[in-house]
Amino acid sequence: MLIKSIKISKKIIIFSLATVLLLSSILIFYSFASNINEEKQEDKKNFIKWVDFNVSSEALSLTAKLDINSHTKNEEVTYNWIELLAYLACKNGGNFKNFKANHLNSLVEELKNGHTINDLTRRHEVL
Repeated sequence: MLIKSIKISKKIIIFSLATVLLLSSILIFYSFASNINEEKQEDKKNFIKWVDFNVSSEALSLTAKLDINSHTKNEEVTYNWIELLAYLACKNGGNFKNFKANHLNSLVEELKNGHTINDLTRRHEVL
């Protein structure tokens, strides 16, 4: 009855409702999308993008030989060359320009004396 008294056609009402529904759906979608983008940007701020890890060839060679020999010769202490390099990098601030074999030798002696990499890193963490 209301439609007949105002003389608005059904097509105009349906078109108007569809337009309002479409616009509100778009607005809701973009509001959720912007919230997701903000969360992703916050996540991006919370991690390290990259770190330069320029290991000297001497350090790579010595640690690789230790790792291989400890596994092939079934030594009592097996070495992981990645852990050895990571420990040395942390100890020297990531700078292998001043790498000396003595640093690796002292680390190997600590490991032979029964310490683990976890023990050694925790000990230096407290200091």
